[in-house]
Amino acid sequence: MNKSNFFTIEIKNILSRLQRENEDKLKSSTVVSEVSGFIKKIQKIEPDKEFTDNAWTFWIKSLRGNISIFGNFEELKEDGEVDNYEDFVSLWKMEFPYKTEWHKFDVVEYNHTFYFYLDSEMLLRYCTDNRTITGINSKDHKLKQFVLQVVNFVNTEVGKFLKNPDNYNKYIAKKLPLRKRYGKIQRKVIWENLTESIRFDQQLGNKKIKKLEYLVNNINEKKVFEKITANEFLRCCEICYEANNYFKNTKTKMSPLEKYKSMADLRHGGLLDIDPDSPKEFAKWYKSGIWSGSHPWEICRGGNSTHITLQVTNDTDGWKLSLAGLYRQVETINMALALFEQAIPFVFRNKVEMLNMAKGIDYLGVVPENVVPKYCHGKFPKEDNIIDFINPWYDNELSKIIEKLVFWYPLKKIFKRND
Repeated sequence: MNKSNFFTIEIKNILSRLQRENEDKLKSSTVVSEVSGFIKKIQKIEPDKEFTDNAWTFWIKSLRGNISIFGNFEELKEDGEVDNYEDFVSLWKMEFPYKTEWHKFDVVEYNHTFYFYLDSEMLLRYCTDNRTITGINSKDHKLKQFVLQVVNFVNTEVGKFLKNPDNYNKYIAKKLPLRKRYGKIQRKVIWENLTESIRFDQQLGNKKIKKLEYLVNNINEKKVFEKITANEFLRCCEICYEANNYFKNTKTKMSPLEKYKSMADLRHGGLLDIDPDSPKEFAKWYKSGIWSGSHPWEICRGGNSTHITLQVTNDTDGWKLSLAGLYRQVETINMALALFEQAIPFVFRNKVEMLNMAKGIDYLGVVPENVVPKYCHGKFPKEDNIIDFINPWYDNELSKIIEKLVFWYPLKKIFKRND
């Protein structure tokens, strides 16, 4: 690897080697000395304390380089990976589409240890108490050389910043590609500009959206059940199922219990073992906590964020149902409308957000290309109330829309430390 330039493919290959665990300890080496000096230098910079730990972020650029760096055409052709040279070039550009790539370099300090990350892969850990590096194979000389080059490069970047902070911040703000940034875009803008998109407004229709708006403005979430049984709960589940026609193609008539067993998580925690018509047994079962850790309220099973719950809670006022399914919008809205029309007391979680989604007036959080678009709430201003996220960078049509129409959040500036 050239001392002045990193090549993207070499960084990719190095990072793939970091995924295995390694607890070798380096105590006396050039790497330790350079890392120790680098740590002292970055502490002249005000850390970012977004997540309470001290953190510093810099950027490393790499070059795609000549196609010869990518691989050998004759070997790939012999292996059957390409048929001709045009295929070879296409494969190269597909895997490395940018002439210049930007890599995020993070240092996080926690409990006397500094963690170094490159593109979210942990490069090493440095403990200040015993001046020891862990996470690097002590026999992997190529990896140690790479770490030295990275540290030296970022050290130079730190020097540029300390010399002229304003110029450095302006340079990053101007040059950092959009695909490495956070932004927001109104959902309906995507609907209006994307050739094919999942449109909640069309799936629901104007009539249901108007009913939803009425529900949001008029639902009385203080209403409760004085008592409730397992069968009454299952009947409420059935109303939710029927609202989405889950069983319209089923020839035999199914009971609420059978429908629940077909759709729910089924880790019911004993709910289905009690007398289904006894309020006392339901209350006893509920208050025993025996169901803790189970999923009796997961009435439509799914992943961590893709299930639907109809949760029963109890307080001094009585029994309450709470409907939640933020990421199965259309189904959950159908359920809410059905429960509301049948005058079932319930709390509709995220009802305003669901209405905004249905109308397309909510904002989607746009995340950088290497970020999974889930659980990203902390990356966006709280006042923007962004709860749904997209990573558009692997869809050519969508990414062009995003680049043209999105609002990009300003990059965080870095500052010299005052003390």
